[in-house]
Amino acid sequence: MKSLYFDCAMGATGELLDASLLELFDDRTQILATINEKIAPFAVIQANNIVTAGINGTTIAVDVNPEERNHHVHLSEIYDLVQSLDFEEHILEQTCEVISLITDAQARLSQSDAHELAFNKAAILYTIAESVSAFYMIAQLAPSHIFSSAIATGYGVQGHFPVPAPVTAYILTDVPIQSGRIEGELTSFTGAAILKACVEDYGPMPLTIVKRIGYGIRDKDGEIYTCLRSLFGEIVNQEDSIMISAHIENMTDDSIGVMMKSLYDHGAKAISTYTTQETQPYFTIRVVGKEKIKDHLIEDLFSHSLTNTVYENKAYIRIAHHRADLLLDHTAPLHNRKKTI
Repeated sequence: MKSLYFDCAMGATGELLDASLLELFDDRTQILATINEKIAPFAVIQANNIVTAGINGTTIAVDVNPEERNHHVHLSEIYDLVQSLDFEEHILEQTCEVISLITDAQARLSQSDAHELAFNKAAILYTIAESVSAFYMIAQLAPSHIFSSAIATGYGVQGHFPVPAPVTAYILTDVPIQSGRIEGELTSFTGAAILKACVEDYGPMPLTIVKRIGYGIRDKDGEIYTCLRSLFGEIVNQEDSIMISAHIENMTDDSIGVMMKSLYDHGAKAISTYTTQETQPYFTIRVVGKEKIKDHLIEDLFSHSLTNTVYENKAYIRIAHHRADLLLDHTAPLHNRKKTI
């Protein structure tokens, strides 16, 4: 299953999201040309390659038609404007959801009815352009699942209010956020709303084979100020995968080799061994395989060693050829050697 993961450890704005998504395509020029053709009545998006701090990425700038500035619009007019664009219906629906999140936040903060408020047209057009662009590119990628890290908001004071800005903070309710280590406003209300409209779950990236990586960058004095990374790939189905481990003592290298061959012959996908200290009299072996062959793998560990206990864990499996980086769960179920009389 295809997956898309947004790494928002340094914040999220509409421009950063668009820039990182654009980098996932080989035909970036055509993708951008298609978007600009569709939003031409009121805006144009410019993308530039940038190399900063040794990283190659993309910056995005949205230019709104000067004739559209210094005006105000009501909510019904905004929805009409979105519906007039030549994008697929689901893209327009997601963009309307972004508009709804932003206008509802502003209405609640001012204790008003969103339909009665007048909104700055230029700000709305920026949001529409950044939103339809993001959702159009996501639609082209067609991921089955969309995930995000916790969103860094920045910290400090911006204008009269603490960071994040009040509207952004309201949009981010029920979303995992953190201040992060950068002072300033890292997440915009548009970036927050786009993520909330499309992300299914937040947290560490699930087990994924990454195929493409995109960097959206905002620099300052030649250095990266904020960066959003998009990772596109395929989720590894580990529902039927298990990891077992055991502490092994008093085995020769030849005996270990025989045991590992038997484990691989029975279908083990990855095996790793390690010791934490040279003075320890034992090493730990970890084996990854399918649930259906678990009993064979456990029997191999018991029959080829003197260990009395095998630990089992279904989480945190990361396979790379025949190497596995695995995290033991000390609450994992135990399999004990059966004693014979």
